[in-house]
Amino acid sequence: MRQFCVLGRLSILLCDTMFLICLTHDIDQLEHPFSSTLGLAHGLFNSAKMRIALRYLAGVASARKNPYDTYDRILDLEKKYGATSTFFVVPAQSKANAECLARLRAARTEVALHNIGTSYISPSELARQKNVIEKFLGSEISGVRSHRLDLMIPRTFEFQKHCGFKYDSSFFPPRYGNKRIYTPFPATDGLLELPLAFMDSDFQEMAMVGPDALQKTWTRIERILEDYRRRQGVCTILWHPTAFYDDGCELHNLNYQHFKGFDKLYEMILEYGSTKSDRMCGCLEAIEHWKGSEESMW
Repeated sequence: MRQFCVLGRLSILLCDTMFLICLTHDIDQLEHPFSSTLGLAHGLFNSAKMRIALRYLAGVASARKNPYDTYDRILDLEKKYGATSTFFVVPAQSKANAECLARLRAARTEVALHNIGTSYISPSELARQKNVIEKFLGSEISGVRSHRLDLMIPRTFEFQKHCGFKYDSSFFPPRYGNKRIYTPFPATDGLLELPLAFMDSDFQEMAMVGPDALQKTWTRIERILEDYRRRQGVCTILWHPTAFYDDGCELHNLNYQHFKGFDKLYEMILEYGSTKSDRMCGCLEAIEHWKGSEESMW
């Protein structure tokens, strides 16, 4: 039986029985922290990083591993479980960005904009950053997520629509609240919002406490997933590349101990979704599946 829901003047997309897990990754940084002269100088004059910086200069492999470059690990895991995802990429005009986007394009995964700075309050800057990504890709992009989830509501949504985006995924409602894809405001009809359900950093303190911390963290995550499954919602998840921890990377060991084990948690999400969700996919694909059985109401 089809159910309908009206919340104020929100346009809600509903379907009969469809539980989607929408997988996303924010690429906040691209290059090794010591790859620039300034970054290396900072490392050499930082007591905690000096040893690694010296080893980087000496060409030691573990010191030269880039803690942000875990894309192959992410894509391999998702392929294993028949999943796809969306990568939100910062608009850096650099060789590293070009290489990153080329790899993601070759993997046929969706790329969207991770806009930075004041772009969430400046339509011209937002359009410029969108153009940077599209030039590197050689094709248009559909989605956007603001760095730090910055939003000026409702203006940011209006700017996003003006720039030609089809969806945003920056809104993070409290208590894992909105479980639907929706149009934020009547004035932004044509732009859809995929609200975040949870992200890796929500659990970083919990995952570090006690020998059974990983299982306790998974129990909490599974409870959230089950709630979305019961409600037949779209569960949009954010897992940063740095959360795919690599013991062999000295900078991971120094800076990202709080994410140790989070690659395993992500795999547990994929394993859960492979049997209990209708689909695990990126944002644009999630929207397309929902539109296939959509009912819009005001």
